[in-house]
Amino acid sequence: MAKQINFGKILANFLVCLALILSVSNCSKADAPIERTDYEIAPPVYAALAEKSLDLLTSFQFDSWSSMLSDSIIYYFPDGDKNTRTKLEGKTALLAWWKNYKNTSGLESMTIEEANYLPIEVRLMPRNNFKRGVIVYSYFSNKMIFQRETVALQMNFVFHFDKEKMIDQIMTFYDTSPIIKVSGKKFL
Repeated sequence: MAKQINFGKILANFLVCLALILSVSNCSKADAPIERTDYEIAPPVYAALAEKSLDLLTSFQFDSWSSMLSDSIIYYFPDGDKNTRTKLEGKTALLAWWKNYKNTSGLESMTIEEANYLPIEVRLMPRNNFKRGVIVYSYFSNKMIFQRETVALQMNFVFHFDKEKMIDQIMTFYDTSPIIKVSGKKFL
């Protein structure tokens, strides 16, 4: 008995195989590195500066910390959105706020754990309050001890550096409600 050839089935199988081959070929192209021109990894010295800054701040060495800040620093609190968040402008105002907050909130210590620092040079205009230049994105756990209770939070800070490697902006992101509950004090 003669066997019939089903050209429709052969064509369908051929097209499925061709589609699989093309999709595998496209996957390898998609996995190829994309050359970025809008940002790149910044020198590691910036990560070290951000880490030192955070270490000085959390050990309440405010005067030493201030030596790393530009006179025109802007410090953004984690409340609101990009248009409504609270900010302090100027080194004098920021130092006065931190000294007052430490003395009036009952904050006894802060300990940074599991910190990561990623230095990035941004070449295009970001979509937030930062400028072009070097930023360090930092995420870490902060264990804060107040007079009666401990608060442990995951925090994110973004440091922006000017051309003299001074910090001229700090943007913070974290949930403030546990701090306010324990300290009984809003930030401003």
